[in-house]
Amino acid sequence: MIVWPQKVVKKTWEGTNFSKILVDARWASEISFVGEENFNGLEIIYSSDGEYGNDIIPKFKINSEILYFTENYSPTFYQFNDKLSAHKFISSQVKIKLNSKFSLILYANDSKINGEGQIDFLEIYQRNGSCNLYNLRSKGNIKTIDADIYIYNRDIKISAKSINGKVKSSYEKVISKDSGLKIYSLNGDIIDN
Repeated sequence: MIVWPQKVVKKTWEGTNFSKILVDARWASEISFVGEENFNGLEIIYSSDGEYGNDIIPKFKINSEILYFTENYSPTFYQFNDKLSAHKFISSQVKIKLNSKFSLILYANDSKINGEGQIDFLEIYQRNGSCNLYNLRSKGNIKTIDADIYIYNRDIKISAKSINGKVKSSYEKVISKDSGLKIYSLNGDIIDN
């Protein structure tokens, strides 16, 4: 059995001068976020593993009122140049805990996203995987290509549309003209439990 080392980076901001967080996690296999009224500030825990896990670094940059978080290659990284490089992998996990007054924008490729709580404004752009939202009290927009979206115990009106997937709701009406959360998927299912 091969055990890969895991790199963990934890960053915390208190008394911040930014109000929006933009997360571009292209290699993340799992992203979780929790918005809490009683939490002061922001905490991001980033971990990476895989054969090239130590060659990927998180980059944090504050510009005006936005904190940018991206995954990048290390400056010492040497590009894949062997026949087996297609079989080597990078995987990362991102955990975000934030005050409910922050806005959050997430970009993800093949991820399992788990989110809960209250956030000022939430935007998620996701290709594949799944998006699970629990006890959500946030306005915003969620757009996926193939990712399925599951909503549990929401406290906000939603509108949902999937072009090639199905939309199911345990509530009488899933589409609301005055919705706070707009959900759209090209091929994914939208399930409101």
